[in-house]
Amino acid sequence: MDHIESKNIIFDYPSKKIFKGMSFKAHSSSITYLAGENGIGKTTWIKMATGRLKPLSGSITFGGKSIYEVREKIAVVLDEPPVYENLNGYENLIALSGIRKLDNKIKLELEENLKLDKFLMNTKAKGFSLGQRHRLAFAAALIRKPRYLILDEPTIGLDPFSWELIKLQLQTMAKNGATILITGHDFEQISEIAENIVIIKDGVALEERSIRELKIKSRRYVQLLVDKPELVTKEFVASEIININNQNYVCIPIIEEYDINSILHAVYKQDIYIFDILIKTPSLKDIYKEIINKKEKQKQEIPAYA
Repeated sequence: MDHIESKNIIFDYPSKKIFKGMSFKAHSSSITYLAGENGIGKTTWIKMATGRLKPLSGSITFGGKSIYEVREKIAVVLDEPPVYENLNGYENLIALSGIRKLDNKIKLELEENLKLDKFLMNTKAKGFSLGQRHRLAFAAALIRKPRYLILDEPTIGLDPFSWELIKLQLQTMAKNGATILITGHDFEQISEIAENIVIIKDGVALEERSIRELKIKSRRYVQLLVDKPELVTKEFVASEIININNQNYVCIPIIEEYDINSILHAVYKQDIYIFDILIKTPSLKDIYKEIINKKEKQKQEIPAYA
């Protein structure tokens, strides 16, 4: 299988431990989201994957092969795409992609798929916006027809129009068999296209599974605006009062013992008036925070021995 595999990666900077056995797989024909807090090591991992840094131990392979064996099949788009400011768009594509010549077919595809028209591409890149630079760097990656594509913070500086164009191309690449790995903090936009997520915490892959599976297993909540919130919280011990638009709602987790109908029946039975009902389905960012918070809580519960 043409997956990207990170296997037992250990890496330290002089003043900080980064990875303590980082293992995960990004599968072919899919888009994997590598998520984690700032400074957790995502960019460091990309540098190791592309051969710019060496781990102390462990390996990163592409279809079982090292970066040096498959370099021509890999493309990387960085969060701040490098451009040659005194070259025009077409000249930049040649320099960044490594091809010798841009034929008319490629130019037409770029114009149709990424809206990189002739007028823009004949302009020196120093006048390009960040969104245009991202599209240019992504175009250079597309020209290489990579089997493996790594994107570091691809949504930074992108307007919605540019992101929609890139998103469509990424989905097409995945359908055609490419292995795509994305880092970033824009959970909402990345969750639109990613199928799997790897959550990094404390130097390891804390969670690795399909986003669909995480969402199915995540807990939903019913949020009630009522006239007697104290009675509701007494009835449902796992509930809490939260503020929504300057009003206090009672937030109740939906579990097997209490589905939505059971919760509403129990509330009505106590002669409690309901003004509003909201059903909260956690977003990917909510699920991520829950996983991280659970890990932090577990760390705090571990007894410290003198």
